[in-house]
Amino acid sequence: MFFVNRDPQLPNSLSKTIKDYRTEEVITKLNEMFFGKCYLCEKDNISDIEVEHLIPHKNNENLKYDWNNLFYSCSRCNSIKGTKEKILDCTNIDVSKAIELRCPSSDSDPVIVNLGLFGESEEILATKELLEECYNNRSTAIRGISRQALIDEIIKHYACWLDLKLKLRDNLLSTREEKEILEKLEKMCQSNYPFSAFWKWHIYRDNVLKDKISIFDEQFPL
Repeated sequence: MFFVNRDPQLPNSLSKTIKDYRTEEVITKLNEMFFGKCYLCEKDNISDIEVEHLIPHKNNENLKYDWNNLFYSCSRCNSIKGTKEKILDCTNIDVSKAIELRCPSSDSDPVIVNLGLFGESEEILATKELLEECYNNRSTAIRGISRQALIDEIIKHYACWLDLKLKLRDNLLSTREEKEILEKLEKMCQSNYPFSAFWKWHIYRDNVLKDKISIFDEQFPL
């Protein structure tokens, strides 16, 4: 998960007498706000878009059409989350600091999800458990296929990350070339890049890169 600045401007379709959270206006604003990425798994360019309610509305009209409760999701993560509650709000805190993500070494291995820099809380543990399911659940044929597609995307970007890391080991690199590689690695950690939380943690856990790229602030208020 990644930090998102929510647009404070309420979509018109949520302020009308007859409200609708599936309008083009709402979808477009969410798409722009979340950089076209699922707010849970961080896959980008998703075609199976769902409008997710962070707090399950359970037919509560206020929650159903609350702009602050609407999130951009893929169908896989939306179905896995379902009515789970007490999930961290990525528009309020940087969840990538709270939960550590590590890439699998192969598509048959699980994504590793650990507690991050904030320690434990009920919301952090609930979110950790949810992300473990989002990345690893293959309980049905459809979820097995969607999980494979998700992991393939993660591994593709992981290969790019590893390639950049290995290039830094070249002793013949000029200062300019090293700077360009570090800038690319920093770009992978930005919220608009797919699976950005993974690259933050892979850099944070790397003895060499951690000293070259500042990932997390010294203070970690929740």
